[in-house]
Amino acid sequence: LSRLEAGMSGAADEEVDLVALVAGIADDARFEAEAHGRRVLFSGAGEVIVKVRAELLHRAFENVIRNAVKYTPQGTAVEIRAEPVAGRNAVRVTVEDRGPGIPESDLQAVFEPFFRGGAGAATAGFGLGLAIARRAIEAHGGSIRALNRPVGGLRVEIVLPVGELAPAGQGVASMAVIR
Repeated sequence: LSRLEAGMSGAADEEVDLVALVAGIADDARFEAEAHGRRVLFSGAGEVIVKVRAELLHRAFENVIRNAVKYTPQGTAVEIRAEPVAGRNAVRVTVEDRGPGIPESDLQAVFEPFFRGGAGAATAGFGLGLAIARRAIEAHGGSIRALNRPVGGLRVEIVLPVGELAPAGQGVASMAVIR
């Protein structure tokens, strides 16, 4: 986290298929979730090859997905989708759980270091996962936000630009579409 905050995220250095990256993390989480009576469902198709800091993005998606698995009750599923954003050179990844959600007043605070909301106080962790995720996503010119689902649970939306729309000049590792 401190390296990300100091702007030391480095330049984009690895070509990766963003959809395959998220699918692989979902697969790993599925194995762990099933051992605890939960499911992980992934939907996404196609290939989005980008040049990124793959380790940073992997960590960001993994933190978000593992949080969702941790807070969704037994017998329910975490749903993960990767899809293009209509009219933009961007990809949206959504992660939805069936957990308790977060008080509206805390929806932005969950991305701050060491934040532990009411539901999080009784679980293991230090309150850094979502802070790291936000910094990693922002380092790639993207955005992340949390929303409560109308039917219960939390939805985390990550939007990452691909191609020439990645912002430059902010010390970010902008993403370039290779294929």
